[in-house]
Amino acid sequence: MKKIIGFILLVLCNSVFAEYNWTGPYIGVQIGYADGKHHGTEFRDDGTLTDWTFKNTTNNILLGGLAGYNKTFTNNILIGVEADYDYKNADKKSIELYQGSPNSNYTVESKINSSSSLRVKLGYIFNSNKTLAYVTGGYAGADIKSTYHTVNANETSSNTQWHNGWVLGFGAEHYLNEKFSAKAEYRYTDLGKEDADVTNTSLYYYHQNYDKENSIRIGVNYHF
Repeated sequence: MKKIIGFILLVLCNSVFAEYNWTGPYIGVQIGYADGKHHGTEFRDDGTLTDWTFKNTTNNILLGGLAGYNKTFTNNILIGVEADYDYKNADKKSIELYQGSPNSNYTVESKINSSSSLRVKLGYIFNSNKTLAYVTGGYAGADIKSTYHTVNANETSSNTQWHNGWVLGFGAEHYLNEKFSAKAEYRYTDLGKEDADVTNTSLYYYHQNYDKENSIRIGVNYHF
């Protein structure tokens, strides 16, 4: 117990006398939770619309790493750039809809293996230079696999697409000592529409949309 109390006092003392410099490169790790919507509309080979659709909701824990660079200006303004990569492994299966009604002979499984983003940050530093509040936005992408299964014919077809889209968010970051900071962040992501080719005899191809992903992240950054 004495060692734990001593460590806490040491961290607090270092925090009091530390110099907090937001300018420069940093790396970090993050963990969070994402709630996304994945839906699609089926088309024939000639481009005409069919009556088949699907909807999936993928909820998952994410774990990732990041790297970035910040530059501070007068009046406590900060501008930065940040890239990150998250491992997700989200997986959800649903029954396809025919004219809006479920048909249990056909299922679609949506799986998100990983995602990444490249964003800019605009923030304001306060609290004796220890705390940063910011907004962020830019490019987002994800590796999404869809598996279509015809139950009565036992036919399966899978398609993996890299979806490109955009992300917006906001967050706060606080220095724990002169090198480490902790952050909390919210993001809204739209990963756009991609065509998925389907090769079995019962399906043609889908316009797949992955959008409306809400996510939260907490993490720790190390500043060089």
